[in-house]
Amino acid sequence: MTAVEFIKDFLTVHKCGGCDEILDSEHKNDAFCPECALEWSAALTQSCPECFCAAVECTCMPKVLSSSGALCLRKLFFYENENSRSAQMGLIFWLKHKKTRRMTGFAVTQLIPIIKNELSEIVSGADNDGVVVSFVPRGKRSVIDYGFDHAQLVAKEISSRLGIEYACLFKSRYNGKKQKELNKKQRIKNAQKNISMKKGADVDGKLVILFDDIVTTGASMSVCTKFLLKAGCRGVICVSLASKK
Repeated sequence: MTAVEFIKDFLTVHKCGGCDEILDSEHKNDAFCPECALEWSAALTQSCPECFCAAVECTCMPKVLSSSGALCLRKLFFYENENSRSAQMGLIFWLKHKKTRRMTGFAVTQLIPIIKNELSEIVSGADNDGVVVSFVPRGKRSVIDYGFDHAQLVAKEISSRLGIEYACLFKSRYNGKKQKELNKKQRIKNAQKNISMKKGADVDGKLVILFDDIVTTGASMSVCTKFLLKAGCRGVICVSLASKK
């Protein structure tokens, strides 16, 4: 056993992503304790009020995102109040504030099946050439405060697991306002001012998998989608952990 393995197995304390309780030895590598794991599983089966499908099967999206030309929006669960103490919102908190491979890996493991399902509808066979994974960028102030962009970490992990090209296609301004502090109209205007496509980004003829952690109004994702389509990409599959009903 190496020193790193010893530290990981015996000295590292792992907590549940939902209730924040210390996990016992049997579940130390899991994202949740057994109770929160059940709550997580239940969240995936919540029905969409529009299509009546379970969250993991729903492809509905906000009107602004649909109007932007996105092919679909796939999500794992439906968004709750940010201060909710549910297991699913706990995962979002961990991803945003704590840079851990355990939680990032869990999130990506959950996302992989729905991404594969969408790709199978568009890409023939197992050929993922011409497919790119990218993400909606976190505000620069948050990246400076926390030291990382959690959406970027998820996008990179998706790329690695599926053997799909990864590309950082967008950038955000430092002084942009936080989307959660704005109403719907303000969010759209703020996203248009705050997000821009990087110079030299090449998506011509490519299919883009675009990730964001939470989609509420769809403003940020719609702005990115418009940039991508204008740049010549052949389609945008939007993927999130949570979406507002």
